[in-house]
Amino acid sequence: MRKYDLIVIGAGPAGLFASINAAACNLSVLLLEKKDRPGRKLLISGSGKCNLTHTGTPDELLSHYNGEEKFVKPAIYAFDNKDLIEYFNKMGVPTLITENGKVFPASFEARDVLNILVDDARRKGVSIKTSCPVIAVKKTNKGFIVKATDKTFESSALLIATGGKTYPWTGSEGDGYRFAKALGHTVISPEPALAPFFVENFSLGELSGLSFKAARVSLWKNERKIVEKVGPLLITHKGFSGPVILHLSREAQTGDEVLINFLDIDPEKLKNDLLTQKNMLVRTSLKKLGYPLSLVDRIMQSCGVSLKTNLSVLIKAKRKCLIKALTSYRARITKAGFQFAMVTKGGVRLREVNPKTMESRKVQELYFAGEILNIDGETGGYNIQFAFSSAYLGAKAICHRLCSL
Repeated sequence: MRKYDLIVIGAGPAGLFASINAAACNLSVLLLEKKDRPGRKLLISGSGKCNLTHTGTPDELLSHYNGEEKFVKPAIYAFDNKDLIEYFNKMGVPTLITENGKVFPASFEARDVLNILVDDARRKGVSIKTSCPVIAVKKTNKGFIVKATDKTFESSALLIATGGKTYPWTGSEGDGYRFAKALGHTVISPEPALAPFFVENFSLGELSGLSFKAARVSLWKNERKIVEKVGPLLITHKGFSGPVILHLSREAQTGDEVLINFLDIDPEKLKNDLLTQKNMLVRTSLKKLGYPLSLVDRIMQSCGVSLKTNLSVLIKAKRKCLIKALTSYRARITKAGFQFAMVTKGGVRLREVNPKTMESRKVQELYFAGEILNIDGETGGYNIQFAFSSAYLGAKAICHRLCSL
């Protein structure tokens, strides 16, 4: 049985990039992937366009990791967004930046990103074995034994980059948590994050596709407001999505409620606007304020207001109903599960991992990279950036340790 310097489990962006950087310092690297080809989840990221990272300074990036700046900082500083963009530019994949600061391959094709990573890994001598699910891992005095379905492998170091539990059909089914536990690590219970909200008997479902640039949405548990955010909102067939919902989802549970102010207009201001525009149809007035007519018509219908009603004859009770529906639309939500969530909240406990090397504090020569760790960033390329950054940092630490030995 051949012994490798490093075995990497999981051929997503973290696993591929860790393998590339470890092989670059002449280590023998084996990359194991359970699916028939690498990077299935990467191919669907950003709706297939692959939002690689986000603009901003390293410190600005750090503020988008939900309070885990201290842990993320060494990785981001070791390999930041400019480094990532430069890598792909040098490899023949130019990037572009959208108005909101998101960075994509210029082709808007995730496959271009994946192909570069796979080609680079193979060119550097990484042995990639697909359709090779890992069953168990074991630490020995000489390194690690990794048992797959039909073969066993041995290595001096092991890096686990199996991702979380989201989009499980891509291979992210939580296998890495089992391996981490078997090696003595604590795993914070995984939960869906960056997930849409579903609403039972959704009254706005017919407006699917309607979006708002800056809606104010608050999350409520047992009549108590937990958190509030302002951002882009999307109405779907089954409920709500968009960045403002995705960012709230890490705090949400099924049974919670959301209150939505579609245009972030103060209720008193809306009331005054309606009171001062007497000689106008209600729907015309609301359209002038920026509300889409499709939403206005649906809300007027729910409040029992005729589409031909003039503001001069709008009674107080009906006016209050309209204002409440437009500035405090209330819905009890069901949080979407792992099959719809973009990332996983939870994973290997951070205090058990050295943030300067990505090495386990419990087991020497054991490393982690990417979403398997209890890190979940906001939408906008931050999670993929951390996958690359943590993989780079871990690979460099592995090179330093093994080469020094």
